[in-house]
Amino acid sequence: MKNVQIPYELFVSLLRYHLMEEDDCLNEIRQGLEQKLDSLVRHELYAKYKC
Repeated sequence: MKNVQIPYELFVSLLRYHLMEEDDCLNEIRQGLEQKLDSLVRHELYAKYKC
């Protein structure tokens, strides 16, 4: 199983959303997760290109 690192701010936003049920950080979470997903996809494509 691989580990994925996320920025501290995104982690705090996720905690606020799930533990404190604050809905005002949904846009931050969505943007942060989309950026992370894009980064993971770019890394996978690069790794396949290098092989």
